[in-house]
Amino acid sequence: MSTTNDLREWLVRHYHDYVVADEPIIGTYGLIWFLSKPDSIPGAFAVKTLAPEALRNAKSFHDIDYLRREFRLWLALPSHRNVVPALGFDTAHLPSGHQGEFIRLPIMRMPQMLGSLQDWVDDSSVAEEDRLIALAQSFNGLIHLYKNGFEGHGDLKPSNILYADLRDRFELDDRSTWPSVAHPWQVRIADLGWADAWIDLGFTNKALRQYLAPERLEGSFIPFKSDVFSMGIVVAELLQQHHPASNLKKAISSEGKWNRCVLTGDWDIEGINSNRLKRMIQKCLSFDHADRPTA
Repeated sequence: MSTTNDLREWLVRHYHDYVVADEPIIGTYGLIWFLSKPDSIPGAFAVKTLAPEALRNAKSFHDIDYLRREFRLWLALPSHRNVVPALGFDTAHLPSGHQGEFIRLPIMRMPQMLGSLQDWVDDSSVAEEDRLIALAQSFNGLIHLYKNGFEGHGDLKPSNILYADLRDRFELDDRSTWPSVAHPWQVRIADLGWADAWIDLGFTNKALRQYLAPERLEGSFIPFKSDVFSMGIVVAELLQQHHPASNLKKAISSEGKWNRCVLTGDWDIEGINSNRLKRMIQKCLSFDHADRPTA
């Protein structure tokens, strides 16, 4: 049976002009590999696929179906500056361990981004203006999904919102507006794996509990309003560098306690200076989805 190392060797052969990273980044159910070639166009890109070992595990056997579904949604989505685009599709043919039989793994090429907003949650050096610009771009990306047939992203969290440095691609000027040398970050929504999963797969709660709208636990919800709840958490987390739940460990220890946290509004957003932003975050985190704003 093929291994992740066999997959890497296939990538080395198939993209023979590029250097393939030694190890992939492990995602929710897939792998992200980085490939680079200085002084070329593109100088770097990433590919998303699945670990071959997952096909041996009964619990992960459906991951390849989830990945193909994600790729179909992704390829049909028109390009937008605030959503990570699908650049092209390949199929890796790997030995299955049975003579003459192969495993066919779907592989999607995409731009290599510099990191995710989780980096900024953990880094106090990023200016507040850049955090606000990043959040505005994130909402722009969500609106693009909604305008193109998506009910909801379904898995919003800082690690699924990526950023790139436009200074690596363009000559930027010294203006105080975006994009500029002072504010060079391009932010893009990524990972459509659980987008509209409630329609196609029957999943309503496939996301980290600390970003999950409480009504998703019940299975009856308005998807874009649940996205706004998740983004309320992201906004608070990015602006004050910690999750807004007053006692996060306790709040996420069970579905009931998370539901109670949201119902009682047990939030700590005192690290945010702007009263206007506090009011917006509180509306996003309302237990009643009808009280939440739109993207």
